[in-house]
Amino acid sequence: MAQEKVLTKAEQRKAEAKAEEKLRKRSELVRASPGLLPYGTPEELAEMVGRVRFMVQGGDKLKDNEIWALAQASFALGLNPIIGECWWLPGLGFMPGIKGLRRLGRDQFTKRDAHEDLHFELITKKTDFEAYKIPLEALAFFCKGTVSDKRRAQAEDAKVWRDALGPDAPYEVILKRVGPPTETIGIGFVTAEQMEELDNPRWYHVCDANPDTNTVHIYKKFQRELRGHDPCPDCEKKSYARVNAMPHTQRAQKRSEAHWWKQECDLPFNVLPSGTGFAEELNYDGMFPDSKMLEGSFLPGSLKTGEEVEKYRELKEESDENSDKLDEMDEDELKARAAEASETLFGDDEEDEDPKAQRRKPSFWRDDVLQAIVECGYADNDFEAAGMLSHSAFHPSVGKDPAIFYSKHYRANRDEGLEPAEAGDKAFKKYTEEFGKGNG
Repeated sequence: MAQEKVLTKAEQRKAEAKAEEKLRKRSELVRASPGLLPYGTPEELAEMVGRVRFMVQGGDKLKDNEIWALAQASFALGLNPIIGECWWLPGLGFMPGIKGLRRLGRDQFTKRDAHEDLHFELITKKTDFEAYKIPLEALAFFCKGTVSDKRRAQAEDAKVWRDALGPDAPYEVILKRVGPPTETIGIGFVTAEQMEELDNPRWYHVCDANPDTNTVHIYKKFQRELRGHDPCPDCEKKSYARVNAMPHTQRAQKRSEAHWWKQECDLPFNVLPSGTGFAEELNYDGMFPDSKMLEGSFLPGSLKTGEEVEKYRELKEESDENSDKLDEMDEDELKARAAEASETLFGDDEEDEDPKAQRRKPSFWRDDVLQAIVECGYADNDFEAAGMLSHSAFHPSVGKDPAIFYSKHYRANRDEGLEPAEAGDKAFKKYTEEFGKGNG
């Protein structure tokens, strides 16, 4: 197995200095440009990309170009994806959430010295269902509303026409000139199938009491599919399916209100990714004078160089499922990911945790390296692969070939009954004997 080239210290310093100078020039260009400044500097976007990937629900399932597009749009619009002000929906692109629509819309109204008046109407007439192409069994609402400055403008127009036409002019003539009331209508609905799915969500587990029911291949193994919140009838496994906390009426009204805001306010809704942006050129280890500053960082290893990004894309096929459908993951893994995101959000940069604990996190290692270990069959998931590498002396930027060689021997050592630490020491020693010392 070919060994990746290890740069000398002088070559590393030269490459870091070159990358740092390039980054500095780009940052200066952004700060000097009124047009580019609202979009953020490379450092700001890089930091936001790292945080979005691990702090936003479903962020780890987005592709690199989608993560960069979400971070860029969030930064430019001043929206917070962590609290649901905006989302990236696979296949649909960037979408402001209802919280973001309300806030930015009301900001626009405030600048116009205006406010909105909204009310909801349940849709019951069959003619309305047919006219708006709404499924007949759906729960549907109109969100109807006007904006105060438009009403004032229309009233002023009516007064102008009254003065121009004289007091004897028919009222109908004036109404014809100023037009119908300035009302905007939003439509939102929840289909019968969606309500059934929300009330009785699917959940999966391996049923040991009745193995014949494990027929659905989920998370690399056959599991049993059940619906609802009752335990498994055979093994009494407790359901982890989430309870629908939002009433169907509220969900339909929220959708109709979002439709209203999208029509009433001038917000961008088609922010599509065109590439990975700065990710193709930046080397994060050389971004700052102290190249070790980001060791153990949560920034994805796939965002180091353009070549690595391409390898990462070829190797890792991200799921296009919606961000809120995480039922395929084991409950323990969901808890582990939640704990990691919490540490990323609330951790203290000045007081790092135990280095050994840091090395056990998938965020410490390159994504493509962990995925390669999993695809070779030496680990079941990224967490297990990271745990294996934590017992080595590799640098976090280790390449795939050394990591796979090490993992192969680590797995063999574990199969022979060695403890994890001993298996790791023996596997790393085997690597150094075979290829010589280095970071890989």
